[in-house]
Amino acid sequence: MASGVCPRCGSEERGPVLCNEALAGAFQAACCHSACAECWRECVEVQLARCSADRMLRVSCPVPGCGRSLAQKLVLQVSLAAQNLANDIDRFDHELRRLNRYGMLPDMQFWGSCPVCQELSSVLLLNNGCNHGACEECWLKWGESQVPHCRNQKQERFRCLGPACVETVARPVLEYCYCCAETSAAAAELKSLNQDIRRRIALQNNPFYPEAVQVDCRRPGCVGLGYLGFDSVMCFICEEQWPVSESASSISEDLPGTLKTCPGCRAPIEKNGGCDHMSCRCGHQFYWTTLKPYP
Repeated sequence: MASGVCPRCGSEERGPVLCNEALAGAFQAACCHSACAECWRECVEVQLARCSADRMLRVSCPVPGCGRSLAQKLVLQVSLAAQNLANDIDRFDHELRRLNRYGMLPDMQFWGSCPVCQELSSVLLLNNGCNHGACEECWLKWGESQVPHCRNQKQERFRCLGPACVETVARPVLEYCYCCAETSAAAAELKSLNQDIRRRIALQNNPFYPEAVQVDCRRPGCVGLGYLGFDSVMCFICEEQWPVSESASSISEDLPGTLKTCPGCRAPIEKNGGCDHMSCRCGHQFYWTTLKPYP
């Protein structure tokens, strides 16, 4: 660093004159060109778009015929924009290492503005069925908002976050969100749903208890099930217990098309599936099989 006339712009008022070689590390072969801090900043920032596309902060010396790069210390010293890009690159590299650790990479777009939150993100995850994309945080929030619907449907079918999109979220994006749930408290519901659905599938595939004796849990929001053949039924996920007589699956009249009248307002109700808990438009809640009030 020295004061004096800048050899590039000829000014004495644009910051101290900095020599590229003086700021290079011991293992970097840098050139001996010098310029004032403002000239270095200008030549650094004109190359940041290319560095961003390459995902590597490597700035070439602007002197014609010089094939050397500017010292990283010099680049970061003269440009705040370069510092911000370096931080973004570090976050991006960390993201790739985390994805590779789990052995899966969803479709991605690098360095873009998230169409949901409008924030600049180093990685946008793309839904490969429709190519709608968003940053990690927006996918997590979207997935978490759909957990109650998935629990009611007793399956992992998340609708894509694209406006009016009818595609479901691709499996690699879901798996990525489940991995994030290990470090994100906000995504814990996603991980819990995934574990419960896996447990439900295992219960459904039990060869000793075929589908005819399987009963969905009557507890709202639970995706579990129990087995008939005992005095009571117990859900193997939440451990809710209820008498066999209150199990919709044990009554032959619990078939699509069966009509009953609401005990509250006497309106006709058709049951087309689901658990024993019914809610009428009048607000009355009751058990379908016994017509007793739901507690």
